[in-house]
Amino acid sequence: MQVLASEPFHSPAEDLEARFRWLDLLLRRQVLRLRAANLVTEDEYRGLYIPDSHVDALLAANGGVHGGPVLESLSLAIESAARSIDARTEATRRRGDRMPLAILAERFELSAFELDVLFIAVVVDIEPRYEALFGYVQNDVARKRPTVDLVLTLLSGPVADRFELMRCVGPDCGLVRAGLVRLVEDTRDPMSSQLSRYLRSDRWVVDICIGHDRLEARLGSVATIVARPRAMEGHPRPIAHQSDRPTLLHGPDRAGRQEAAEAMAAGVSRSLLRVDLDRLDATDLTLGEAVDLVRRESIYRGAVLYLETGDDEGRLAQVVRSVEAGAIVGSSRPFDRGAGDPLVVQIQVPAPSFEDRKEAWRTALAGVEGADAPALAELRLTREQIALAAEAAATSTGGMTPTGVVMAARRQQRHGLNRLAQKVEPHGRWQDLVLRPEALARLQEICAAARHRRLVHEQWGFARKLSLGKGLNALFSGPSGTGKTMSARVIAAELALDLYRIDLSATVSKYIGETEKNLSRIFQEAQTSDVILFFDEADALFGKRSEVKDAHDRYANIEVAYLLQRIEEYEGIVILATNQADNVDDAFARRMQHSVEFAFPDVAERERIWRKVFPAEVPLADDVNFGFLARQFKLTGGNIRNVALAAAFSAAEDGRDAIKMRHLIVATARELSKLGQLPSRREFREFYEHVSRLC
Repeated sequence: MQVLASEPFHSPAEDLEARFRWLDLLLRRQVLRLRAANLVTEDEYRGLYIPDSHVDALLAANGGVHGGPVLESLSLAIESAARSIDARTEATRRRGDRMPLAILAERFELSAFELDVLFIAVVVDIEPRYEALFGYVQNDVARKRPTVDLVLTLLSGPVADRFELMRCVGPDCGLVRAGLVRLVEDTRDPMSSQLSRYLRSDRWVVDICIGHDRLEARLGSVATIVARPRAMEGHPRPIAHQSDRPTLLHGPDRAGRQEAAEAMAAGVSRSLLRVDLDRLDATDLTLGEAVDLVRRESIYRGAVLYLETGDDEGRLAQVVRSVEAGAIVGSSRPFDRGAGDPLVVQIQVPAPSFEDRKEAWRTALAGVEGADAPALAELRLTREQIALAAEAAATSTGGMTPTGVVMAARRQQRHGLNRLAQKVEPHGRWQDLVLRPEALARLQEICAAARHRRLVHEQWGFARKLSLGKGLNALFSGPSGTGKTMSARVIAAELALDLYRIDLSATVSKYIGETEKNLSRIFQEAQTSDVILFFDEADALFGKRSEVKDAHDRYANIEVAYLLQRIEEYEGIVILATNQADNVDDAFARRMQHSVEFAFPDVAERERIWRKVFPAEVPLADDVNFGFLARQFKLTGGNIRNVALAAAFSAAEDGRDAIKMRHLIVATARELSKLGQLPSRREFREFYEHVSRLC
């Protein structure tokens, strides 16, 4: 059946058939040229070769070489075939449809010549008969793919035309940069020229050309297309698509990052190609291969590319360095740009608000009786963590119960910080603390502020007035053993929050920049964990900035400034404890919302500590005199606890009947010796005989 030149293509197969006929004409002309110049001969003694008759048979579908158009008229036939393809492509477009090759040309901005090169490069993988034809016209049966030289010979006319087109098939040409065509070196002759390199395309281009463009066939569950992304208020504008840089969306909430990416795509009226690189292990692709593949996929589909990298620092750096302008990268962490790294627009996506969390819990707990979504929303989880907690509770042995949901939610909070800090069990009540009334009042104010933060910040609108400092921080200062750690544990118990002590040995580094990175990881994990961060001996981290005398002083001061910034940005509870308040940097001291001074206990307070330090089950002998111990020995609560425990072990070894005064006296003497004090008769008086041998 004759096809009109203006009839549209109805399928990718029709488009390919028309291009096959055009390529057959090109090859027929080249065959006639070679035979006319006696450059191809049938010689059965020269080894493997392709007989002329076999080539004639392969080209017979279009009239064969002999008996077809003469050499002079073939050029006209080729031009006519090319015009027919162009006319049918235009008719297809007017009909509201486009063939895959036309889409490739438009999306990758290919010239007519580049599209022809691409088709010739991929044709062997679509129609195997061209292996023999390319081997024949290249006079080498082993050359089953077209070389740069052959493509130029087939498509160019005069010598000047050939030179002009050589730049379109070189290593830096648009087809190669776009990843549509690769130039492969001839392994038999590594020293051969660039003209001898083969052109080939990968499976992605082949699939596109034949119309097999199902995304899941190539990437499985790694990538999905959001055809109609939502334009949501409060999310970033599509600035990445108005600049020459990619965009990094960073923040703890994965769902929030994806919503922001959708909003950016909707802002430019494009679909979104969402790629979850955390699932890359389910494919056979390396990270570089995956990024290259989805980059081409996004261009072909006219979609904004969004690459979700999670919290892997190394993968984030590799992705940011490989993506192009207009792409969006999502990560829980910001990108620490190093020397030579590309510029990237970084936008922080905030954690979900209380209302967002409440709505997420209501959705996750639909149908669960007794579930208190508002109470659960007080836990600062991301929406992804809420979904995981609900899923874990539903698959637990006891089924989804309110108690099981709370436990699952708590587990979601804890998993990250356990690797970075030491968990301290909340313990004690207000009555267990022996402090001055003003110090106790300050501690209770901290708890009150923590309980009512949402009311004050969100419902009363103070959050709009505070760009930073929405968290709660406190400075505990006083001598060692005066109750700073104990008070932090009581606060955690009162607020039903986990308490994490920051391990300074694992945090502070002698290497420039490493301390900031370690602290960044801690604050990042804590941001959604709803925990109390407790920095003991905080002056080691938050010490006064010094006069700059060398590079180390400068970097130390930068480190302090960085930590101050992170404290202000953190929206949770931070407690800094120091034995020397004067050593804490003034900028930190000024920004502390609460400051509690833990004074050295006086006699009355020491006696209260002595009486409280022993559990009710402990047997105490009648000769124990707490008043004497409090008057005679100036010890802190921490020292007194050490004495009580040592005396208990000594009494247990003696007979397990009771703790006697002599046990306490000997333990006290040993504690004083640790402090550099020798026992004296003036202090121990009538009990001196028990410790005289220790002198």
